Amino acid sequence: RESTFERFGEGYKPNRFMDDYLWFGDKTTISIKYSDILKKGSLRLTSKELSDQARAIEKEKAREGAKTGF
Repeated sequence: RESTFERFGEGYKPNRFMDDYLWFGDKTTISIKYSDILKKGSLRLTSKELSDQARAIEKEKAREGAKTGF
């Protein structure tokens, strides 16, 4: 968590009661979730390009399903 803050700044904290942070870059979204109670956390890097491709594939599958009646 501290390394991420050093590299990218404090980030966006959507809920003041939870230790979760978000960073929105041009190509990547970064999220950190941390539990002080469990002393565990996760770091997720999401490619915007790959997310857009996955959404387009899901939309195409839905269109194909609608044509064939599921």
